[in-house]
Amino acid sequence: MPQLIKHLPWDSNHFKVKVGRYLPTAIGSDQEEHEFRQEFVEGKFDCVYAMLDASDIHSREVAARVGFFLGDIRMSYLFKKKDWMPEGPWKPRGRAVVEIKLLNPENAEHVAQVKALSRDLSVVSRFYVDERFRPHVADMYSIWAGNLMKPKASTDLPVVTVVALVGDQVVGFIGNKIVEEEVNGKNIRHGEVVLVATHPEFRGHGIGRAMTGTSIDWCFENGTEFVTVDTQGNNYQASRLYENVGFRLREMILIYHVWKQYGFNK
Repeated sequence: MPQLIKHLPWDSNHFKVKVGRYLPTAIGSDQEEHEFRQEFVEGKFDCVYAMLDASDIHSREVAARVGFFLGDIRMSYLFKKKDWMPEGPWKPRGRAVVEIKLLNPENAEHVAQVKALSRDLSVVSRFYVDERFRPHVADMYSIWAGNLMKPKASTDLPVVTVVALVGDQVVGFIGNKIVEEEVNGKNIRHGEVVLVATHPEFRGHGIGRAMTGTSIDWCFENGTEFVTVDTQGNNYQASRLYENVGFRLREMILIYHVWKQYGFNK
């Protein structure tokens, strides 16, 4: 039987419980549910993330019957290279004079401000919604942002943080990385937008749009075929922004936290 659950050492260490990820995107039958349950028990997991196709009826039935914790409804968007217009209309508007640029990871003050913004971003995450993870979430987002901003070796795939500056104040940022994977025997590069935040006092001025446009430009200028971004299902403002700049909805995923105390370990 193929492996169904991948152990996640970083998450396990950070949250102080054994965490894994269910690899399939559906629990399509009673047999698949049994195999999931069996591996859960044998692996002695405390929590497993299950990211399931929202269109699969049997998965939703299992989740409701067993009592999986619904942490998020993920809206996954895709921007294809054929739809890209270099130097698109990304200019911010409004009262602030905003500079959009790539972060210099050697600028300690800007790095610290990005980390602070990322901690605020944590309150909209699925980990904050789940009170068992909540005490550790702000630190986790600060670590994620810090890892994105670390200088990389020349042999690594590119990673960059786009920042919005008003004077020397960071009022927004977007983390971006290039991912390479093999598809039908061919190496394909795509861009991922992984963290997005705008300071509350500077929202509604086109800053998010300007940063997103700069991120798209950077990804395609670095040889990617497409760019992806995810957002929460209830974040309508983000969904409108992504669709307005050219992203299109690719899939909707239900993200569950499967905890052993809900009886899935029996």
